[in-house]
Amino acid sequence: DMGHGYRPRPAELETYLTEVLDAVTCPVVISTHQSVGYRYPVELLTSMVDRYEHVIGVNITSPDIGYLAAAIEAVDGAVDVHVGGPMHALTALGLGAQGFLSSEGNIAPQLCAALIVAHASGRPDDVSASFTRVMRLFRATQAAGGIVGTKAALRHLGAAGGWPRSPRLTSDEAKVDALVEVIVDLDLVSSEGLD
Repeated sequence: DMGHGYRPRPAELETYLTEVLDAVTCPVVISTHQSVGYRYPVELLTSMVDRYEHVIGVNITSPDIGYLAAAIEAVDGAVDVHVGGPMHALTALGLGAQGFLSSEGNIAPQLCAALIVAHASGRPDDVSASFTRVMRLFRATQAAGGIVGTKAALRHLGAAGGWPRSPRLTSDEAKVDALVEVIVDLDLVSSEGLD
């Protein structure tokens, strides 16, 4: 973050990415997220994918579906594309992406994977059923404070959840209890643990 709401110029974004990608050889996924107030130009994403063999994916978290569609089309299957959040999962899959990123995967990894498997297997009824359950869980995690609520619910259920980093505070106990109720109601908890 360059501070003060500054939006880096395309040349600055390219300089940053090339410095990082020139310095590492491990597989890399380039992420662009709406929270920083700017995104990588599609042409820059394509350039990095074409130039660096160790770029294996692109993660896009943006409400701009046109941007998502343009990026998926531009990388043309050369790397996997995932969208941030389950709310755009079906749109992303329909456009040719391979999946979605979601903190709900910490609570229900099998459920999140089932959505992708059902889509890849061409089972629309299973896609719909899985997506409905994922979105119910998503709404409950958001009501509990997002990742802060997710961490608290995981701790409550005896799973590794960790604690929010300062300055974030823990979620309201009543909201966490409501999230845990949804997790139980969705049958995501068994005697062996979550999902």
